[in-house]
Amino acid sequence: MKVYDTPKIKGMSLEESITLIPLNTILLGYMGSIAHGTYIPSEDPNSIDDKDIMGVCVASEYVYLGLDKFEQREK
Repeated sequence: MKVYDTPKIKGMSLEESITLIPLNTILLGYMGSIAHGTYIPSEDPNSIDDKDIMGVCVASEYVYLGLDKFEQREK
């Protein structure tokens, strides 16, 4: 993946973005507390929130032909 193709996510380093966000991602957004506006930053002593990101990507033609597989990513 080229650096200029990598989506920029606030609070995520470029290295994390390259590792976690697959090539051909067409939709990416926050879920959970950030999406609902209830996120408490980690600097706050009452913070227990994490950052949940969900996306949709288009697999390569090799996956559709059964020549390769595509797995979900979690971290």
